Amino acid sequence: MTTFELEIKEFIKDIDSEETLNKLKQYLKKLKKRSLPCQYTEEELKLRINQGIEDAKNGLGCTQEDMRKKYSSV
Repeated sequence: MTTFELEIKEFIKDIDSEETLNKLKQYLKKLKKRSLPCQYTEEELKLRINQGIEDAKNGLGCTQEDMRKKYSSV
């Protein structure tokens, strides 16, 4: 067990209120269900960056000016 896990156990053990423990449990359940977007590995990020650089060199994509024109009314 890691130091962090031990600290969490000690923290929870020191909570005297059952109501607080129930609220903590509900909150942790919500966090567990929540999925985070774009969970790329470091390697995947590097590949995407390199692909973007290559696309830009090959004239693919839009300029910042084009994007501003496209979304100026939003």
